[in-house]
Amino acid sequence: MAWKYTERYKNDPEFRKIILKRNKKWREQNKDKVIEYDGKRCKTEKRKALSRKMHQEHKEERLKKQREYHWTHRKEILERQRNRFTEHREENKESCRRYYKQNKEKLNKQNKERHKINREHNIKSMRKYLEKNKETIYEQNRIYRKTESGKKAMAKHYNKRKRELGFNILFENEIIEEIDWHHVNNEDVVAVPRDLHTLYGGGNGNTDIHRQNLEPIIIQLYPEYGVDNV
Repeated sequence: MAWKYTERYKNDPEFRKIILKRNKKWREQNKDKVIEYDGKRCKTEKRKALSRKMHQEHKEERLKKQREYHWTHRKEILERQRNRFTEHREENKESCRRYYKQNKEKLNKQNKERHKINREHNIKSMRKYLEKNKETIYEQNRIYRKTESGKKAMAKHYNKRKRELGFNILFENEIIEEIDWHHVNNEDVVAVPRDLHTLYGGGNGNTDIHRQNLEPIIIQLYPEYGVDNV
C-alpha cells in the first residue's frame, strides 16, 4: 500500500498540500523532538560524507528540476517575493545597512572590480536608460541642483574639473541666505553669502587679493578659523 500512497503524493497536488501542511504543523508542535532528532541524525561523519556524495552525484539533476520548477511557477514565486519584501521592508533595510557597515571595504573593492569588468556594458545600459527617460532625469537633476547637497556637489565638481582645486569643507554651512563656497586656499572651502563673495572679488581674476579681501568676513563668520590661522 505504501507505493500507492507515494504515487498519490506525487500526482495529486491537493493531497500533497494536505500532507505538507500536516507535517509542518507536527514539526511546529514538536520542535524539541525535531531538533533532537536532527542533531542525532547529523552527528555521524559517515552520514555527512554520504550526504556530500549524494549532493555531488545528483547536482545537475537537482539544478535542472529547480530551473523547471522556477519557470513553471515563476509568477507565484515573484508574487511571494514581493509580498515578503513588502512585509519585511524595514527589517531588510536595517539588515542591509548593518551588513554594509560591517563589510564596507570588501563591498567597495568588489564593486570596483565588477565595474572594471562590466564597464562597457554599464555605459551602454546607462546611455540606453538615459535615452528612454531623458525628460524625467533632467527634471530630477534640475530639482536636485537647487538643494543644498546639489549645490555643494556641483561646486565640488566644477572646482575639481575646471580649476583643479580641492573641496575640503572646513565648517558645515549654517547660513540661511544664498551662498558660494569660497576657497581659503587651494584645498579648503567655507560657505559665505553670495553677495559678499561677489562684492569682495579680486578684480582681473586675482585670487590672492580676493582671498585677502574676504579673510576678515570669514573670521567674523567662523571664529574658529581665525584662532587656527593666527
